[in-house]
Amino acid sequence: MTTTKNTQLSETEALRADLEMTRQHLADTVQELSRQLNVPRRIKDSAAQARHRAAEAAGTAGHRAADAASTASQRAAAVAGTARQRVAAVAGTAGHRAAEVTGTAGQRAASVAGTTGERAKQVPSLTKQHPGITAAISGVVAGAAAVWIAGGGK
Repeated sequence: MTTTKNTQLSETEALRADLEMTRQHLADTVQELSRQLNVPRRIKDSAAQARHRAAEAAGTAGHRAADAASTASQRAAAVAGTARQRVAAVAGTAGHRAAEVTGTAGQRAASVAGTTGERAKQVPSLTKQHPGITAAISGVVAGAAAVWIAGGGK
């Protein structure tokens, strides 16, 4: 009889253990279903994930914009430097040409005016006789003055 009692007790314990495992499994399932059906909590979780993704995207976009601005700034500086050199070279050449023209015009004016007071008295009548030359000389003198002023009066 003790064997039958031990067998019944073992079966009862096995059934109790199986029942406890089923209860635990059922509790886990109910908890998971409760979590999935908790819509406000899921919305908060989704919003938090979306905020995180947006922050990462904004950071990446900010870095890209900063890199692009830096590259553009470097290119602009290089172009400005090249343009500055070209302008200086053209201005220097123009200054030399203007000085040559001014010197030539001055020599011509001196030869026209002469070195004596008598020749100087002829200048008004010569300017009337040669208005084109007078205008050219006036333009050269004005150009030379502009170059002199642009060069700082040096």
